[in-house]
Amino acid sequence: MPIFSRRTVQRMLDRNAPFLAREQIKRHVDTLNDEGPSALAVEWEVATLYALSCLGRVQHEPELGHSRVDVLFHSKAGDCSFVADVTTVSDRGKEKDNPRMPFAQELFRQVAKHRLKWEFFSYRIEGELENKQGTRRYRRMQLKLPKRSQFAEKIFNDQFRSFMKGIHQFPVRPHKLLVRRGDVHVEICYDPSKRTLLTTWPSYTVPYSLEGNPVYKALDNKADQLAATSYNNCRGVFLCDGGCDIFIRRHRGVDDFTMAQIIRHFFRKHPAVDFVLTVTSKTEHLTLGMAEPELNVCFYGNPFAEDDSHKRIYECIKSISSFWPQPIMDSHNAHYRPPECGRNEGISSYKGIGMELGKYKSTIRISSRVLLALLAGRITQEQFMKDHKLTRGNRQSKTWNIFEKQLLDGRLPSGVSLERCADKDDDLITFTFTEPDPAISPFHTPKKGLLERLTRKRL
Repeated sequence: MPIFSRRTVQRMLDRNAPFLAREQIKRHVDTLNDEGPSALAVEWEVATLYALSCLGRVQHEPELGHSRVDVLFHSKAGDCSFVADVTTVSDRGKEKDNPRMPFAQELFRQVAKHRLKWEFFSYRIEGELENKQGTRRYRRMQLKLPKRSQFAEKIFNDQFRSFMKGIHQFPVRPHKLLVRRGDVHVEICYDPSKRTLLTTWPSYTVPYSLEGNPVYKALDNKADQLAATSYNNCRGVFLCDGGCDIFIRRHRGVDDFTMAQIIRHFFRKHPAVDFVLTVTSKTEHLTLGMAEPELNVCFYGNPFAEDDSHKRIYECIKSISSFWPQPIMDSHNAHYRPPECGRNEGISSYKGIGMELGKYKSTIRISSRVLLALLAGRITQEQFMKDHKLTRGNRQSKTWNIFEKQLLDGRLPSGVSLERCADKDDDLITFTFTEPDPAISPFHTPKKGLLERLTRKRL
């Protein structure tokens, strides 16, 4: 699922076309349309090229020695130039080694299969801080879970079925299943007195070492690529968030490290790299709900470099955040959102209805894509009414449906307008209702003000 709206991505593709080769454009388009694991990385690459092209002249993948880099940049004033690679980091590898989400999905599938309520269940997974190479530099957290292929053998086996059978026999009592076998340590609880799902496990995405984490590994790999070029000026890395918790962590414990500490350690190891620029799309938690996703850009200059070239680069590209477009989704959700949510389709305003109901004027706003899908028969009227909470349900009032209310009041639309949302993948259609229309309402005596105006006009 994209960070930016599909309309925005297409505009960036159009803007990048003049300085890209046809093969490069095709590769970007094909990867984005495929919507595979690499699509998010390509989207960040397209956005970075677009933002840099607003600041100066950009060459994509120029041949420089034995290695190709993503960007060769020259400022408009000609006083700044550098080569850089764009890389996207995620926790995908850590999730493969720690199949917590597949375990939770299988547990809830089993709960539904046994016709029980999932909110009565909770689970706890133990973990172990591994240190395979014997130094603090390579520590990592490993959950005590079996491989996904071994779930049926080691967790959801006869012991689990006996646990579920006991719940059916005594559904008002708490029940507990403890699986402790070798490197597996999982506790599953059932408590009908608690209606909140409780899950605990040690975080396996926290960087417990300076080098044994996805950020350092990505930077180290890019440093080798930059070192293999024949370009002897400034070098840097654009580090993009593809669903990596290190980007959004606010607090650290006594045993783990921050993004700034990891990058500083990287600079100490690679003094030839002048800067690292990190960018993520994240959503802030508000007191009521969630804020809109926003880009967060941080520039890190190498304090161990032979000169202070990074200061000149910072002055040149410090305004780059203003050229990145507004995101519609944070990096974490874009990483985890399943592809079946809509292939080659952006997020719509489905299930959302805005309304302003008044005595003399009312407006109702709905998604243009939803209305078109309803008219095209892709969704049924029954489904539309249910999803938008327009069904009667337990309500006895005749005004449970806002559209029905307008008809009951004898009102027809006095105006219909389309609000184009350029940075989103859906538009809004607004229906305006004012005075009752005699076409579907009783005749009434003219209002006093109308009578006076007609009288003056006649005289």
